[in-house]
Amino acid sequence: MRVRHKKHGAERLERCGELLITSPEELDFVPYGLEIGCGKGAFISGLAKSDPGHMYVAVEIVRDVAVVAAEKIMASKDGDSPINNVRFIVTGAERLEGWIKPGSIERIYINHPDPWPRPGHMKRRLTYARYLHMYWRFLAPDGEIWFKTDSRPLFDFSLRSFAENGFKVRDVTYDLEHSEYFGDDIVTEYEASFMAKGQPIHRCVAAKDPDYLPPETEEQFVTIGLPRKEDSGS
Repeated sequence: MRVRHKKHGAERLERCGELLITSPEELDFVPYGLEIGCGKGAFISGLAKSDPGHMYVAVEIVRDVAVVAAEKIMASKDGDSPINNVRFIVTGAERLEGWIKPGSIERIYINHPDPWPRPGHMKRRLTYARYLHMYWRFLAPDGEIWFKTDSRPLFDFSLRSFAENGFKVRDVTYDLEHSEYFGDDIVTEYEASFMAKGQPIHRCVAAKDPDYLPPETEEQFVTIGLPRKEDSGS
């Protein structure tokens, strides 16, 4: 989906500077959880508000989307329930190597990523082997990935990919809204629109297998979805 360019987006994001992490050196705490592809911030703001005792990092590649999420957190600071436990990294998931300390993250959340449906684009999926090996290294021994998507082909692909690349899958449902797991669910913007149309949401938890050893040498990440010049402010 094409993102509408935000007027004065660079200036707006700069005003949220206290929430931004712009280099690995600035990440001076160990986050409990990491959301990859935070969108407009409904999930990460709800998660952080429900769990104020832990720090979270939200990653979003598109600046004009990240600014909406960051402004949502900034706006909370003027209310009765300020959110003080979220920071943002505006980059692609494939660039996170070197930012996150190995074995430190308890949870990684991936909500409704681009399904990249064409076979030739398989390597771009956020649950492709190369990505999962990176997440495996980030996660603590008992760490987990919480994954949601409306795409059944992506979900089936991801279940296989998790099982083949260092994770044990549990709590699988093909219809989250009507499952036992929905009571604890934090609804994303996409999720709300899909459920309103009667589209089922697929969800699972992939627990790290601490005995798995990811490959020492791997292919390079495919460069994906990098912002256009007008999106990057350059």
